[in-house]
Amino acid sequence: MSETDVTPSASGRAVFQTTLKSARIYLLSFPAGTRIILAICITMHILGQVIGPSFAARFCIVPELVYQGQLYRLVTHSIVHGSWIHLGLNMVSLLPLGPKLEENLGTLPFLALQLHAAFLGGIVYILLTFVVGAPRYRNVCVLGYSGVLLSTLVVFVYKFSTNEAIKIFGVIQVPNTLAPWACLLLFQLIPNVSFFGHLAGILVGYAMYGGGMRRLLPSQATLESVSQRGPCGMMARMPGYVKPPSSGGLPISISNGVATTGAGPSATPNAAGRFPGVGRQLLPAGEHGASLYEEDSGEGEDVE
Repeated sequence: MSETDVTPSASGRAVFQTTLKSARIYLLSFPAGTRIILAICITMHILGQVIGPSFAARFCIVPELVYQGQLYRLVTHSIVHGSWIHLGLNMVSLLPLGPKLEENLGTLPFLALQLHAAFLGGIVYILLTFVVGAPRYRNVCVLGYSGVLLSTLVVFVYKFSTNEAIKIFGVIQVPNTLAPWACLLLFQLIPNVSFFGHLAGILVGYAMYGGGMRRLLPSQATLESVSQRGPCGMMARMPGYVKPPSSGGLPISISNGVATTGAGPSATPNAAGRFPGVGRQLLPAGEHGASLYEEDSGEGEDVE
């Protein structure tokens, strides 16, 4: 009887340990910056599950509250999500797309790009809702990483994609330069998806592609300085840390499918993978700001 009880327990522990080891190996296969974004978003969502819906409402972007000076929401809206499905779809979308940019840009420039995409996407969203002028947008709570993902998708298809077409949802094939707009339109078929939130992400991506934001990315001297001390110094010692090209910043040209950065070394994109783009959304706020929120659902796109 004793042996019968112990054997399944030992077997269960072995399976659990093997699963943990496999998960660790899988996660370590991604670059450091992509893993950091995963960790932040997952941690924030766990905290939200513990604290309750009011947690996400403290960080989502609500135009009325931004007007009142809560500018931190311009960034924090991207790292909170409305549900596990919402979080999962966005993170699954990040996994094939983020490493492609990080391996070409370097970990620190990639994270700077993601931070600027979130912040500037928040600003553009506020401007769009102000121009439209509809009162109902002033107290709507928008959250999720999909706006940043669409910015990243724009940069990817113009800077790194060597194919002429992309499959949206694994079925609908469109020219790669039209993929972000196809995602925007298809997302509107899903309830509670933010049109202006995703449009803002696309517009920011085009600004990045056009070079208007290259000056916002850290210079080579800054990269070399910060990578030697503080949190960035610790990051530089993480497994999967990618050193930036010698010229730093966004690649400025593509030749035969290879992105180059001026005098810096060239980086060849990985084989294209899946990009399940996700659109997540917002919700009408309660009487005291954004006390409730709705998630937007999204589908996947293939980058082929």
